Amino acid sequence: MLKKIIWRVRTLLRRLLGKNARTVWISHPIFLQHQPGTNHPDKPERISAIQAALKTEGIWRHLQTAEAPEIKDAQLALVHSRNYLHELEAAQPLPGKIHRIDDDTVICHDSLQAARFAAGAVVKAVDMVMNKKAWHAFCAIRPPGHHAHSNSAGGFCLINNTATGVMHAIAQTMKIRVIFTVAMKMAIVYNY
Repeated sequence: MLKKIIWRVRTLLRRLLGKNARTVWISHPIFLQHQPGTNHPDKPERISAIQAALKTEGIWRHLQTAEAPEIKDAQLALVHSRNYLHELEAAQPLPGKIHRIDDDTVICHDSLQAARFAAGAVVKAVDMVMNKKAWHAFCAIRPPGHHAHSNSAGGFCLINNTATGVMHAIAQTMKIRVIFTVAMKMAIVYNY
């Protein structure tokens, strides 16, 4: 009982002080358009099932929500070659059809766009956590993206959004270090 009271007081204080929720749910409606086929394990219902369970357990109301943006080409180029991305574009079938890349991985007409938004969700999650707008992030995305290699799809994954998020974090950290280093050098020059 005491833990519940403390938790409620903390939540109330966060709201009063304008603090963001601890966890952000990042998703986009395009993820439901990735249709790998009726017998494929990665079904669009997966996201709505997770969302329903969070609502049933009373967790949903404590989350902040954000919509995933589409990843920028420059961010995607940190992980995937231009040739591989062109191959994915060329493999996109007509609406209503699917193209099998390997035994596990398929692409439908909207899969590549969904994968670009999935990678954008991970980049947004990195930004929100690094900028202290959220403490944690949950990316409710499809298709998944942790098995894709720089030049090939695999394990249901077209774009490696995990690697894209890591490379984005490294790039942002490097920018901060460069800005800090330049500022320190300028401060030293002006002090002499």
